[in-house]
Amino acid sequence: MKDILERCVELDTAAQETYVQLAAVCTDSGLRRTFERMGTEEWSHVDWWTELRDAFVSLYNAKHAGRDRSGAAIDVSVPAD
Repeated sequence: MKDILERCVELDTAAQETYVQLAAVCTDSGLRRTFERMGTEEWSHVDWWTELRDAFVSLYNAKHAGRDRSGAAIDVSVPAD
């Protein structure tokens, strides 16, 4: 799931960069404003995907804390003096 969410961040980042590049070379002012608006909108998507990814990672880590990859409990107790 984390990989999918990271890919979403990457795709929307690429889309945002593309809109910025298109706006920079566009000679039609109306179309340029459209590309600028779309680029701004993509940043909100990047933020959303990033927050979702970070929330997933945080929940995953909390759920699997103290367990190895097989799911077995890891002894994290501190020995008594």
